[in-house]
Formats: sequence, C-alpha cells, structure tokens
Amino acid sequence: MERLSGKEVNSVVAYIGVSGGYLGNFSYASHAEFYPAYCGLDIDPNEFNGTTRERFIAILSQADPLVQSKIIQGVIEKYPLEHFEDRFTDGHLTEGELKTSFNV
Repeated sequence: MERLSGKEVNSVVAYIGVSGGYLGNFSYASHAEFYPAYCGLDIDPNEFNGTTRERFIAILSQADPLVQSKIIQGVIEKYPLEHFEDRFTDGHLTEGELKTSFNV
C-alpha cells in the first residue's frame, strides 16, 4: 500500500473544512486529543509547527499507510456525513460550502 498523494491529503482536509487557515473546529488542544481518542494513535501535533491545518497535513503526509488509514477512520468518526447535513440544516453551512465539501 502506498502513502496518500498530496491531492488525497488535500481531499481529506477539504472534507473536514478549513476556516481562517485552521482545520475544522479543531483547537490546538482538541487536535492533540483527536489522535488518541479517534485514531488510537500516540501522535502529538504539538511537535509540529504551524496552524492545526498545517500540522494535520504534515502528520497525515508523513505517516505510513497504516497510520494514514487510522487517521482517515478517525476523521470519518469525528466528522460523519450527518455532521455536515446538520450544519447545513442549522444554517451554519451554505449550499455552496456543502457541495464543495463533497466535491459535487
């Protein structure tokens, strides 16, 4: 199995969403909690420089394929499709943002 390409890593980032250079609704603290809680991994994003988005990209890009798959599974668990549908229904996500998230 090969590592994810840059395009595939960016697709995961787009799925989560970016606002002001930051990834989804991650704070620095919740990003650090994400890996053990959702992925079963001992990864400390505080060992990387940059915003949560930049740290996530570095971690996902540098990880071996097995770790990448665990991170993607964690992303899907934290951000199931219903998360985006609820945000759209509640008016926190526009139709254009919803379509962009799913490349429609």
